[in-house]
Parts: sequence; C-alpha cells; structure tokens
Amino acid sequence: MYIAKTASLRSLDLSRQVGAAIFSTDGEVLTLGCNEVPKAGGGTYWHNDDLDARDYELEGDENERIKRAIFADVVRRLDKVELIKTSDDRGIDEIIKFVVAETSIKGSPLKEAQIMDLLEFGRIIHAEMSAITDAARLGKSIKGSTLYCTTFPCHMCAKHIVSAGIKRVLYIEPYPKSYAEQLHPDSISVDLNERHEKRVHFSPFIGISPVRFRYLFERGRRKDQDGHFSEWFEGIPKPIMKYTVATYLQNEVAVSVIFDRTLKSEKVANFIKVKTSN
Repeated sequence: MYIAKTASLRSLDLSRQVGAAIFSTDGEVLTLGCNEVPKAGGGTYWHNDDLDARDYELEGDENERIKRAIFADVVRRLDKVELIKTSDDRGIDEIIKFVVAETSIKGSPLKEAQIMDLLEFGRIIHAEMSAITDAARLGKSIKGSTLYCTTFPCHMCAKHIVSAGIKRVLYIEPYPKSYAEQLHPDSISVDLNERHEKRVHFSPFIGISPVRFRYLFERGRRKDQDGHFSEWFEGIPKPIMKYTVATYLQNEVAVSVIFDRTLKSEKVANFIKVKTSN
C-alpha cells in the first residue's frame, strides 16, 4: 500500500490523488498507476512531455463542466414540456443560471443530487485502469493478482478489475460515488464475513499506514566498521512511535466515558448551586 500511495503522488488531478499497485501471487510488483490524463502512444502525461495536456495545464475539469451542462439541459427540456413555469420577470435562462450555481454550493440539495456523482466524462484515466492498461501494454499477465489502491474503486474501474482477472482488491479510503457493489453483486464481494471463491474480494486495508511506513522502517547502518551486524544501539527494539491504544474505537469509548463523567459532575454542581441560591 505504501507503493500505491507513492504512485499517487505523481498525479496532478484537480480532485484527488489516487494510486494503485498490482502485485503477483509471489509478491512482485507488476504495474503501478495513478489518476492522470492518458496520452497517445500509451501511459499518461509527464511534466517533461513536449505536449502536456493535463487538466492542470488546461485549468479545468471537463467532468464538472459536462455534469452542469446536463443539469442545464434537463431544466431546459422540463421547461419545453411545461413542467416548469416561469414568471414574467424570471426566464428559463435565469433559472438555469441559478441551478448551475446551486450545484457548486456545499450542502445544497442540487450539489448532493445523484447526477453530480457522474464520473464518466473526466479526461483522466483512473489509477486502477492505468495499472491494468499498462499491464496490457507491457504484456504482463495480472490474472489472479492483488490490486492495492488508496481509494475504493469506482464502478468503472470495478468492471475492468473483474474482467482483468484480478483476484483481490485492498483499499484505504471509501468512495461513496462508487456503484460497484450494486452493479456487480455477481462478481464482487465487499462483505468482510463473506468469502466467495468465484468473486473478486474487496477488503479494507489493515496494516501499516503508508504515511507512517517510512517513519517506522527506515534505518541507518546496521553493521560496524568491520562489516559485522550491530545490535540495536538503543537497547530492546521497539516501534518508533507514540502509542496510545490499538484502535480509534477504544479511544472513542474512553472519551465517551470521560464526557459522561464530566456531564454528571456538571449536573451535580449546577444542582448544588441552584439549591444554595434558593
């Protein structure tokens, strides 16, 4: 997952950086991918290409523009069939302008509309698809492999993952816009308690966080001047990190207990204060 995270860092996508790494059954790296705009000849654009046509350079995301254009088209057609009534002082163009503006406001019902979840019109190739198509371009078989991805795959990537013969997917961040499970219940399993032999199993990653990996495992010299192994100079080896409890759930329970005690103490103090004043 550290390698997948590293792959994501070369992306200049305007939304988020996503990385993917495909590993063989023997634990060998087969291909890497990140979400970036593809270029003719294969692969994706780099900063030193003669032509750099990334969204970063074009200063816009076509997916966002087209989604709003679809919204505007729907409103205009509803007006044509007279399902929208406009007043004399508010024409359809003004309503469309208002609707498009609302799609950019956080918390707005239009911003949360399903149509705003559309992914199909982005120019970028997603990290998972990038890794899969690179394998095809380079002639590497990925059947039975494991794909590590920093984000849960979208429904477009999911069907490529299934078709490519990848056996397992591990991810960190969820992705609410993905309809992978709904569209491919016959081919994908996301239930941790369900292990279906003929389905691709999507699992949340459990292990060392990519952002902590280097901090925990990077070391200096482990031999003396004669080339012999040197014992850890700080005594018994132990993790180089501040450790609290095993999981955030335990932290939440502890904080809830403290909050409950504090709340009860405040109630008692306020009750005594009221009784005293009376």
